[in-house]
Amino acid sequence: MKSSLLDGRANVSAALFHTEITNLQVTSFVGLQFRVGNAAEMTTQGLELEGQFAVSDHLTIGSSLQYLDAQYDSFPNGPVTSYQQADGIPFQDLGGESTPFAPDWSGTAFADYTTEISSRWRVLGHLELNYKDDFYTSGDLDPDSLQDSYVKINARVALLTLDEQWEIALYGRNLTDEQTVSASVNAPFSAGILGAWVEEPRVYGAQVRYSF
Repeated sequence: MKSSLLDGRANVSAALFHTEITNLQVTSFVGLQFRVGNAAEMTTQGLELEGQFAVSDHLTIGSSLQYLDAQYDSFPNGPVTSYQQADGIPFQDLGGESTPFAPDWSGTAFADYTTEISSRWRVLGHLELNYKDDFYTSGDLDPDSLQDSYVKINARVALLTLDEQWEIALYGRNLTDEQTVSASVNAPFSAGILGAWVEEPRVYGAQVRYSF
């Protein structure tokens, strides 16, 4: 569903989805190699909402919200954790468990503000909040790989010429310096130790752009 309201000042969209997958190919890292297997069945379903509203000629706000229910309906030959591997267990049954990299809730909220400050220049400000619920970062659903929920804040302030030929900006990403992981794998032959892909820490800087 997509809708435009208040003479175009507001836009709202919504989507419901339900997907069933059989013979899903799943890759996991076991020992010193990647192993490819098939989960017998997986179901994902959820809701997505999105909207934005022009509060005035200068200020626009918006947000999005996603709910995701993703689980293995059947996966008797699922990958094992490092502890199970150390105990000689070749597989674990992940049927009925959540899939990795799939937070139940996620969403964003933003505000854009712009105004002219002279006959040649205008200011553009952008503030953004990104939220993710907790989720597993490894395919074996090791409890040690659970990434806690977090909120990241990004901001940008730019000075632009009205013809957009010049732009001078200050920006910052992950301003509260949240420490998060996007994915992880078991360290070879080391029960309880994970190798992880760490996302960027707090980043800030300046930009100058000229278009010709």
